[in-house]
Amino acid sequence: MSASREKKTRQDLAAQGITDPKKIREAEEKAKARKSNILYGVIAGVFVLVAAAVLVYNSGVLQRGKTAVVIDGEKYTAAQVNYYYMSRKNSILNGSYSSLYGVSSSTPLDQQVMNDTAKMFLQITDESEMTWDEYLRNDAVRTLTVRAKAAKLAEENGMGADDHTQEEINATMDEIAAYAKQNGYSTKEYLKLVFGSTMTVSTFKQMAE
Repeated sequence: MSASREKKTRQDLAAQGITDPKKIREAEEKAKARKSNILYGVIAGVFVLVAAAVLVYNSGVLQRGKTAVVIDGEKYTAAQVNYYYMSRKNSILNGSYSSLYGVSSSTPLDQQVMNDTAKMFLQITDESEMTWDEYLRNDAVRTLTVRAKAAKLAEENGMGADDHTQEEINATMDEIAAYAKQNGYSTKEYLKLVFGSTMTVSTFKQMAE
C-alpha cells in the first residue's frame, strides 16, 4: 500500500469513528495481505479459473434471457449471473459494514464510487475508480465461474447432484414458500424481490442445485 493510500485509509477509518490503533493496524494488515476472497480460496485448489468472456454488459439492467458469460464453452444467462449479483448486493447493503463502505441503497449503484476503505476490506487491488455496480458485476461473474467449474469437476468425479440434493432443494423451496406467504408474497414474487426481476423459480432451483 502506498504512503498516500495508507494515509487516505486512516482518514477514512477515522471518519467512521475507528481510531483504535490496534484496529487500524489490523485493517492495514488485511489490505497489505491482498489475499484472495475466502470463497475462492476454499476451492481454489480444486481447479484453475479461466477467464470468463463477458458478452452482454452494456446496459445497466441484466436481461433474463440473454447470454451474459461463457465459461468453458457453456453459456450462462444474465439471470444466472444476476443471482450472484443480487446475493452479494443484498449481503453488502444489509451487512454491518455498509456505512463503513459508504454504500447506500437509496442511490443507484452505478452512481456510487467505492471508497478506499471498501476496497481495502474487500481486498480489491485495482486502485482505479470503480463503481459498486462494476464491482458487483465482476464479483458475480467470478463467483459463477468458480461454482460452475466446481460443479463440473464434481460431476466428472461422481460427486454431482443426487436424490439427496433434490430433497435439500425441495426443503429449501418449501421454506421460501412459507416465508413468502407469511409476508404476503407468492414464491415467484418473493424471489424477484430478493434477486431482481430476472429471477424465476426454475432459475433459482437451477442455481441452488
